[in-house]
Amino acid sequence: MSENLNRSQREPIRVLAVDDDPIQRSLIQARLYRLNAHTTEAADGIEAWSLLRSQNFDLAIVDLSMPNLDGIGLIQCMRGHPRTRHMPIIVITSRSDTAAIEASLQAGASSFLVKPVAWSMFEHHVGFLMQLVRSAKEARSVSRRAMAASLAKDTIIGSLFGDTASNAQSILQNVRSMRQTVATHGGSSLDVQRIESIEAECHGVLASARRALKALHLLTEQVVVGDRETRLSEIVERVVQAARPEALDTGIELSVTLPADDALISCEADAIELALISLLENAIKHAPPESTVTIAGTVHPDGMLGLAVADQGQGMSQDILLRCLSPLRTDLEDLSGHKPIGTGLLLARAIVEAHEGKLEIRSMQGDGTTASLFLPPERVRVSAKAA
Repeated sequence: MSENLNRSQREPIRVLAVDDDPIQRSLIQARLYRLNAHTTEAADGIEAWSLLRSQNFDLAIVDLSMPNLDGIGLIQCMRGHPRTRHMPIIVITSRSDTAAIEASLQAGASSFLVKPVAWSMFEHHVGFLMQLVRSAKEARSVSRRAMAASLAKDTIIGSLFGDTASNAQSILQNVRSMRQTVATHGGSSLDVQRIESIEAECHGVLASARRALKALHLLTEQVVVGDRETRLSEIVERVVQAARPEALDTGIELSVTLPADDALISCEADAIELALISLLENAIKHAPPESTVTIAGTVHPDGMLGLAVADQGQGMSQDILLRCLSPLRTDLEDLSGHKPIGTGLLLARAIVEAHEGKLEIRSMQGDGTTASLFLPPERVRVSAKAA
């Protein structure tokens, strides 16, 4: 986990330099190179907006006076899109009037510099913003890890605590019954059966404890959040390969449908794979033999990515469905007989919510279950698959 964080800190800041003057762009790129930044150039607002929608940048340096789409129009586009809504924007303009500067700041610019640029001031100004970008990325990473830990704790440990309490209540009921039997009949072979039942319930408590240890291990090792781009097709392929042996054992066919243009996801790939395989294994477990489990990926018009795993099983009861999607249980009344729901769905939910996404489960008894992961537009980029 620390290695992933250190690796992301070593990556250069990605800057988009937008100016219709090629000499000015070259000067900006040279100065940014000295600051260990990776620069992409755009000659006008239209070209810049196309790049911003297809690539990820950390900072934009924008000229105000440009053909086609000027700087203020570009800033307005950026502030209206989830991917670029919070990106720092530095305005560089030859216009020194306060009206132009005020208009750019009202549109959403973070700061400004006036041409002719004092390059020593430029390096100081941009270097300061780049340091803020690095600090913000690190803070987001730490915050997301903490959020993931909190979500997983509330859901997984809450569920396991409910399972353990259910087993304990069953044990107490058996103990009370055994006491009454012994008191009334003086003991018999039935006593032995009761004792065996107690032993079996103790095994259930032990199994719950083991599940808790496993969940805590996954929490500390796997529920992490990153921003490295990974192809959706590669994630799904690895997940299907991991689940295929279990599917073959029961004659279940795995059907995959993905967008025609491959999607790139900014995420912690191992964590997203863990969430997806948790859903897939759960679907295979509950699907009838010789049926089909489907994995479908969709990029919605607003840029959100949906990954749906559907089975043709008996579906989930409303009680289990609510327990999967509810926070920590505090009501321990009448838990006897509740079936454990496992940690797969809860772990998937913690992972996807830590990535600012959400988990939805739709299920009707007798009509199968569809569990869907949704990732926000700012984590999704659609790019034509390389040949």
